[in-house]
Amino acid sequence: MAFNPIGFLGEGIKIIGGVLNNDTISNIGKGLTGENNDIPPEKKAQLQTLLYDHVEKMRSLGIEEMKVKMDELRLAISEDIEMIKSPDKYVSRARPTSLYAAVVLTSFMVVVVGILMLNKISIDWSGVASVSSLILPLWGHAAWYSKLRTDEKLAQGKKQDDA
Repeated sequence: MAFNPIGFLGEGIKIIGGVLNNDTISNIGKGLTGENNDIPPEKKAQLQTLLYDHVEKMRSLGIEEMKVKMDELRLAISEDIEMIKSPDKYVSRARPTSLYAAVVLTSFMVVVVGILMLNKISIDWSGVASVSSLILPLWGHAAWYSKLRTDEKLAQGKKQDDA
């Protein structure tokens, strides 16, 4: 049997859900591992009805409610802009969280795949590709952060040279 990273991720999420005593998180893990495939047809029909009701409710949201949501979003964005404009460098500088996440996740995946290969356990490479496709945007954001940070440092250096 091949190693399936999605199933492995699901098992991890189930464990986290159990530790936190959160059924929703546990059910997400069960869904990733395929344990929720035994849903009776009546329950599936009920869930489908709830889904349709939810979609209709979302469609019926009034324009006024949408304006309120947009105002809340504008407020949140304006707070972020004010932080960026702050003269305090610690407040204004973005943190490379996506870089940290990309390094940790990539390292973890490399270690797991390496251990599996050393123990001659077959690997479901489509699952590895799926997990990799989730990590790639983090690396893209990390590269963009690095570029902006480099531009900022070059601009500071040029400003000091001109002085």
